[in-house]
Amino acid sequence: VARREPRPRREQAESVGDRLTAFGLSLAPTRIGSMLRILQRPGTIEAADPDYPIVVESIRDMYQLRLIVDTMDNNTESHEFRFAVDRLRKGLALPQDEGKDTPGRNFQFALYVAALCKNAGLPTRHEEPDVTCDVEGTKFGIAAKRLTSIEALENNIKDAADQIRETGLPGIIALDFTRARNPTNRRIT
Repeated sequence: VARREPRPRREQAESVGDRLTAFGLSLAPTRIGSMLRILQRPGTIEAADPDYPIVVESIRDMYQLRLIVDTMDNNTESHEFRFAVDRLRKGLALPQDEGKDTPGRNFQFALYVAALCKNAGLPTRHEEPDVTCDVEGTKFGIAAKRLTSIEALENNIKDAADQIRETGLPGIIALDFTRARNPTNRRIT
């Protein structure tokens, strides 16, 4: 039976929240919990509302979170996957309010990369370097890195290459430049 696709932001937030709590996670005192709470508010949230920046960030995160929860059923037995899903809840609702280290969003990015692979039909595992996939009988690794600054690019690539090299697998590096290109998370119109 095909699931009905949730449409409005409230339904999407409720769907993500339901899937994560069914997975056994408590969302109340977390970044994800506060985003879901705000997205489920009734009515329109206008730009003058103090929660508006969180709404905008939450809508962006929902694209990734929806794909993550939609592909997580095949990973429920994986200790590494459960650990990553638990960690993705960490941090603050707005990335510009966090320090240099953003483990919740880092885990979210790695889970998103894995979900993209899974969605493409690739057998996927949550293991070093961050994610592994099988393509035409060959296992390869993906090191997922979120850059906090453009200056960190070279070090992140070296670290990711080392991660892949240590596994002995062929691999690729997935980079997220979002924060590096827009560290204050300003709205661009």
